[in-house]
Amino acid sequence: MKKNRGRTSGTRNQKKNILIVCEGTTEEIYIKGLKSKYRLATVSITVKESSGGSAIKVFELAKREEEYNKRDKAKKYDEVYCIFDNDNKDIDREIYPVLIEMRNNNYIPIYSNISFELWLLMHYESYMAKTYNNAVSCEKALKKLDINYHKTKYNIENYINKIELAKEKSLKFMKNFDVPKSKSELSMNPYTNMALLIKKFEDESNS
Repeated sequence: MKKNRGRTSGTRNQKKNILIVCEGTTEEIYIKGLKSKYRLATVSITVKESSGGSAIKVFELAKREEEYNKRDKAKKYDEVYCIFDNDNKDIDREIYPVLIEMRNNNYIPIYSNISFELWLLMHYESYMAKTYNNAVSCEKALKKLDINYHKTKYNIENYINKIELAKEKSLKFMKNFDVPKSKSELSMNPYTNMALLIKKFEDESNS
């Protein structure tokens, strides 16, 4: 990242502040599950749901939150993660321009193509890399493995307990790039770099 969001020497003993902004409830449930699992003592993680279902809504909320917290040095965010997916949106007009804005603001994009359900599918042994043409078909595939799955309510423990399996599958997609930087990389299907966020939680828990 271009800018240094690190603490100054006078605030070095304060907790690191991380902001995670996601598109909707599905992602929010999962991130809160991560917080519960890792219980990071030296990091303060704020999770916000944009309720907009788009990359631009995620970015706008992240920007507002960061600007607000800049007023207090103790609350200033050291890192900002933006979780969003493709969901059959227009990459040229709806995703790529927002990705550029995220990168210009040193936000870390966590992107799934075609939807966040792809990441959830990876928690199952039976999942094999497959291209899904739309979010509906991806969700249907997940419901075959988790019959009680619903976007706004699901048993998070079923997934949190199998994070390592999902992470390894995500890392295979990330061999060529850890975060998307171009339209062609945004078009890669299937793809998710959620493993990047998982590794962040793991690294902070070991620090």
